[in-house]
Amino acid sequence: MKKFLALAVCAVMIALSAVSVFATVEDNIKAAKLELGAEFAPADINNAIEMRGFTASPDGKYVYGGFLQGGRYVVRFNTSDNSQAGSYKPESSDNELYCKGLAVDDRGYLYVGITHNGQGDITVAAVDKDMKEVGKLVEDLGSKTGINGVAVQKIGEKYYLYAVTAYNVDGVRRYDVTDPTKITLDTTFANNGVMDYSAVTGGTGDPSYIAVDTDGYIYLTYLKTGSGKGSHVGKISADGKSLVKEAEVTQAYGICEAGDYVFTATYNKADSCVKVLKKADLSEVATLKYAAQANNLSDVAFGGDTLFVGDHGNNTENGGAYYKAAIKLNEEAPVTDAPATDAPATDAPTTDAPSQPSNPNTSDAVIIAIAAVACVALAGTVISKKIK
Repeated sequence: MKKFLALAVCAVMIALSAVSVFATVEDNIKAAKLELGAEFAPADINNAIEMRGFTASPDGKYVYGGFLQGGRYVVRFNTSDNSQAGSYKPESSDNELYCKGLAVDDRGYLYVGITHNGQGDITVAAVDKDMKEVGKLVEDLGSKTGINGVAVQKIGEKYYLYAVTAYNVDGVRRYDVTDPTKITLDTTFANNGVMDYSAVTGGTGDPSYIAVDTDGYIYLTYLKTGSGKGSHVGKISADGKSLVKEAEVTQAYGICEAGDYVFTATYNKADSCVKVLKKADLSEVATLKYAAQANNLSDVAFGGDTLFVGDHGNNTENGGAYYKAAIKLNEEAPVTDAPATDAPATDAPTTDAPSQPSNPNTSDAVIIAIAAVACVALAGTVISKKIK
């Protein structure tokens, strides 16, 4: 009799552990806490202020800030001690360049989207690990424009850089940066290399920041209703021709993707926060906020199991700041409570990219759960017969 009871208890424990596997990644996100990484004093960064551009290296060892005023350049900081680890300043005769779009690939190249104040030309530059420019492409779009956000992603065997243009020329442009010394517009994307922003999203105001996953899906923040920086997050097909899903996020601005989730920073002064959405259906999972938040947030990045969030700073005590939160997206951890979860939504398949992949841990959990249920049923049957 004791053996049968032990078997039953074991089966129940397996079932409970399977349920915890289902919930753990989402619970990790909900339990995450933003803490201050560093504040940057203007005097320590060449009197630079207003950190609009922001990103992190994929391994989480560095964060990069692009400052709008003062120094008007990009600074790299070590996340271990926040010391400066090099800087990049584009060539400019009038210092009227703004590095608002930053992204780093898994090879260590930094890509900078550069706005020429009040001009019709834009620049995308590639910078190596020594913070030296190795490639640059300048394009004249014919009317006042500039680059807001950029994102870099390896898709197949190629590396692509996506750049969001705003003001009089709203759109998303895709560049082939497989060879960062020879940046070229990828004319196979969307309409001759350029996504028609208004036609795809219905946006009436400027698009802001961008993220791209390994399947090529594009996640974009933009203004469609109301006023301010943004009102929506859109998931766009890999070919840049159709809107797959859309969600309202008040003052949506910075954005990044990691695992099965999209992280969106809002540009809303003291009410600024990070909204975490599921990639599959853009439903909200959690809201992350730094307790002492007082300034607008800029862009966000994920690296080394850490979410990094840029802060514009207040232009006096600090010219910029960043927050961080440790979040395990690919590693399971036990949880005490397992809340009920809805079945994950799936996208209708597109012609240009496969359906969004599910969390690989989910299939393992299903197998464990089925096995556990079978064990419980078998144990129950055996015990029943033994009692009889």
